[in-house]
Amino acid sequence: MTYSTRTHTFCLALLAAMLTALISIQCGSSKTTMVYHGHYRQQLMHADSLFRTDNFELAKVEYTKIRDNCDIQIIASSAQYRLGYLNIYYDNPFADYEAALREFTLFQSLYPNDDKIDLVRNWIRILTVLQSFARDYNSSSQQMEKIDERRKNIFNDYKTLQDAYLSCDATRDSLKNEIKVLQGLIDKLISMDKK
Repeated sequence: MTYSTRTHTFCLALLAAMLTALISIQCGSSKTTMVYHGHYRQQLMHADSLFRTDNFELAKVEYTKIRDNCDIQIIASSAQYRLGYLNIYYDNPFADYEAALREFTLFQSLYPNDDKIDLVRNWIRILTVLQSFARDYNSSSQQMEKIDERRKNIFNDYKTLQDAYLSCDATRDSLKNEIKVLQGLIDKLISMDKK
């Protein structure tokens, strides 16, 4: 074998070794990535099962962990969406519309190009209207309480006036009786004086 053939064979062997090393590194990296993705997918499925079995508080904890720790956008965005949805779910006794609005707003800022963005924007509109309605209702409720308090005060004032009037009326009747008695005594005295 000539020098150039040996060099050529050596170069080919070296190239084959490098390609084998690169492929094994890439496969190892893919396996690591797949395990990493699999872990968060499994954690998301676990959180979903907690949600479906009405363990809302535990599901919230799991979704929050995924959102805070996972850098895989599709999984993190799913967890973020579910945090918002969890807080508006009709059967959740811990539902919190303000928290849902915060979570959906955060989703909108973090994932503006996500497939669920239109749905999230609709939820934000609905929750904003509900929040506005709640403020208006609270304001109206406070006004009604003030009106009711004023009505009670007027009723109490009326009752006080009525009691004063009845007392005054009774005193007047009593005075009329006293006047009649005194008039009778005066008439007696006058008739005695004439005799």
